Amino acid sequence: MSPTLLHSKIRIPFIQRKCIDRPRLVTRLDRVFTSKLTIVSAPAGYGKTTVLTQWAASSKHPIVWYSLEAGDNDRTRFWIYVATALKAQNDSIGNSALSLLSSSTKSSIEMILTSLINDIVSSGKMLVLILDDYHLITNQKIHDDITFLLHHLPQYLRIIIASRAKLSLSLGRLRAHGQLNELHMDDLRFAVTESLMFFNNLIGTDLYDKRIEKLSEQAEGWIAGLQLIALCIKDRSQVNRILNGFKGHHQYIADFLLEEVLNQQDQTVRSFLLQTSILERMCGSLCESITGISKSSMILEEIEKDSLFTFPLDEEKKWFRYHSFFQTLLLNQLKKSQPERLAELHHRASLWYEKNDYPTRAVDHALAAGNKDRAADLIEANAVHWISKGEMIAMIRWLDSIEESLIRSRPEICIIQGFLSIINPFEGSFDIIEQRIQDVKNAMESEVFNTAPRSYQTRIMRSVACLQASLDQGRGESPEDMIDLLENTLKTTEGDDDLLQNTLALNLTITYRETGDAKAACKTINNNIKFDEPGGFDFFKTYGAYLLALMKYEQGDLKEAANICQRIINRYESDQNLAKADIPVLGAPYMCLGAVLLEMNQVNKAEKYLPKGFELLKVLCDFDTLLVGYGALIRLKTAQGADFTEVTRIINEMSRLGPEAEKYGAVLKIQYLWSHHEQNSNWIAAIGLIMRQYDFGIENQPLFPGIDHPGQRHHEQQICVVRFLIFQQSAMATQNHQSKMSKMMNFLNQKLQLAKDRELFTRIIQIRILKSQLMYANGKIKDALAELRPALSLARNRGFFRIFIDDGESLIKLLKLAVAQGIHREYTTRLVQALKHDDKSNSIHSESATSSVLLEQMSEREVQVLRLVAAGLSNREIAEELYLAVGTVKKHLYNIYGKLNVNRRTQAVSQAKKLSLL
Repeated sequence: MSPTLLHSKIRIPFIQRKCIDRPRLVTRLDRVFTSKLTIVSAPAGYGKTTVLTQWAASSKHPIVWYSLEAGDNDRTRFWIYVATALKAQNDSIGNSALSLLSSSTKSSIEMILTSLINDIVSSGKMLVLILDDYHLITNQKIHDDITFLLHHLPQYLRIIIASRAKLSLSLGRLRAHGQLNELHMDDLRFAVTESLMFFNNLIGTDLYDKRIEKLSEQAEGWIAGLQLIALCIKDRSQVNRILNGFKGHHQYIADFLLEEVLNQQDQTVRSFLLQTSILERMCGSLCESITGISKSSMILEEIEKDSLFTFPLDEEKKWFRYHSFFQTLLLNQLKKSQPERLAELHHRASLWYEKNDYPTRAVDHALAAGNKDRAADLIEANAVHWISKGEMIAMIRWLDSIEESLIRSRPEICIIQGFLSIINPFEGSFDIIEQRIQDVKNAMESEVFNTAPRSYQTRIMRSVACLQASLDQGRGESPEDMIDLLENTLKTTEGDDDLLQNTLALNLTITYRETGDAKAACKTINNNIKFDEPGGFDFFKTYGAYLLALMKYEQGDLKEAANICQRIINRYESDQNLAKADIPVLGAPYMCLGAVLLEMNQVNKAEKYLPKGFELLKVLCDFDTLLVGYGALIRLKTAQGADFTEVTRIINEMSRLGPEAEKYGAVLKIQYLWSHHEQNSNWIAAIGLIMRQYDFGIENQPLFPGIDHPGQRHHEQQICVVRFLIFQQSAMATQNHQSKMSKMMNFLNQKLQLAKDRELFTRIIQIRILKSQLMYANGKIKDALAELRPALSLARNRGFFRIFIDDGESLIKLLKLAVAQGIHREYTTRLVQALKHDDKSNSIHSESATSSVLLEQMSEREVQVLRLVAAGLSNREIAEELYLAVGTVKKHLYNIYGKLNVNRRTQAVSQAKKLSLL
């Protein structure tokens, strides 16, 4: 269900009567087609809209117009209007975007904009999009969306933005490349000759007066002020009185002309103007409803005809608006003269908007009327629809304006605010959620609640359980306590409330995964989310299928994991309506299927699914699943022979998601370097630097780690540490060598037993591989092969392949020994051949990868010092050049030597040149 649109907002306003031509501005606007963006910026009343309508009337290309208002700060609503306006000019544009915007599955705006851009490119026809009154947009995310659109603007689209205020957009690049066309107040203001023409057009006579010239100068060409004065001049006999009576500037014009304009109207019109000043947009029926004046439509037409700052918004002249300055004057006068009428007028407006299916405006006027209970009723009635469509900004604003006592007295409002705080987290959101949970619990003890229908009570109690689970997850509470809470609540929802049941089931599944109980996680999904049954395609079925497939993967059942993903994908691709739209949540099964196929070494097939899934995951913006996608994509790129530069680019992109993503990026970087570390001895040094930077080490980790959120990032980090320590200990025969080897073996044995208890066969294979490498490094070749044999057996029978290949060259000697001894000879031979192929395809990237890593680890100052050392400068000369103390230079040199694994200046320069750092 799409929101009801005011189509007058996306139509070009009429050019008002008696407007003077401004050819110099029209010529300036013609530069639109050689610029990506044109800005028309000036204070209110400088004729921005008028000159744009004049230019639009003369344009040879289709014009897409969007008149903005404060309510358009909701991103979804904003882009629905834009897409609808584009579609009105070209029916081939915007269909997919509108489908995504209207879908119950939340899509990212970036994906929607991409769809619009592609449609415009395919159309091959020039369009100009005009965003009028853009200063009313205060949502930074919409500013970011416009910036994204400008950065990817197709050649067939140009944008014009009219605004009173400076734009919150990044315009430096456009300005630097000459792609920005700007008209400001100095360009728009009336020249003296234009002011004279303007006056003469309005009063219908030829007039020249030095006082008009002076007035124009004082008003700085402010067209609205000049228009107000001209309206007071009914005939030539009033010129002297009006012009002599003016002595002030902008604000005085307003004060002066309030009486001169408003008081010139008859009582009916004056009353109509004051009462309707509470409306941003108005039609006859709405005005009649709030004023009680039966001829409201006729009055609207009359005041528009008389140029009383009333502008038609559609060709039928059904909807109108006042000039914002005029509306402000009227509203201020209403507050002064009839303050007792404000609440009543707003209440009537709220009733009309609700009856005519404009619930957001109904809430605004209910709040303006001071009727918070009515506003709460409207929010409760429409919240599910608004949340499902992503229209939540207004809800947050409304709830912030409602008294705490009223929110606490209404359980459903408490729950709505709690869920909004989860969906749109902010500092202190957990405290609000906790408070709302307590408020609902308090309400549940009241007589009113206990006498309410049983269905209502049940829904409230279950919703509280969901809020509690989300709060506990966010605060890292005990998973065991969460399981008890979710299980008990889930039992009461069976066969009753599908939406709540699915929500609880997903939360319970994820919580089971955190404790490593894959069996219970699978059982929860199978018992509660019937993703194979016919019915609507929704988030829960798709994401539930993904979680089940992920569990099967961790249990070592690659075929079933692939089968689950394939079934959900087939269902999507076989539905013509669904296949036409990109549904973000489908990225999860696409990505998972690609990852499974990659593990089975079906790289070409993985390429078909994994990248597509990853792009959809970017739109889904689910943090944990997105990190799984990044990890899988890097594995794919590595299998395809990508160099370290490309891998680093992906990792850096992921790291921008936050500290946890940055840490996981370090793990993925280590994995890449380790898989090829024998190609260059410096790679080990690079790995060591990364591990020290992020404080990786077994001693910092619990001995019995659970399974993290999807991706098992904690486990992967530990695997990286163990691999490095195995190499380090095997290369250094220190006194405590045997002791550290023993500790690592104990650690791996504990992890292996944990994996066996949980029947996590993927992890069993991985840990046995590590144990065999540790034994081999310790000279126990026979024991190493004995440990490798069951890993090979499990892997071969279940279709695993890259779990060995991705371990890199460090495993090839062991596998060759396994081939020689006939241990699954055919399978191990294929593994050795694959490892050799990977070695050959990646060897050319070794030096560049090492240099990239080391350069990343050096500070900017260290790089500067290194370059000056290479230039032959002494420590003192370097200190003078960089304005540093000599002692500071020495500290930088000490750090450089450690990172390059050298001891002297000459060695540092030689090594840096070898690695292309200089």
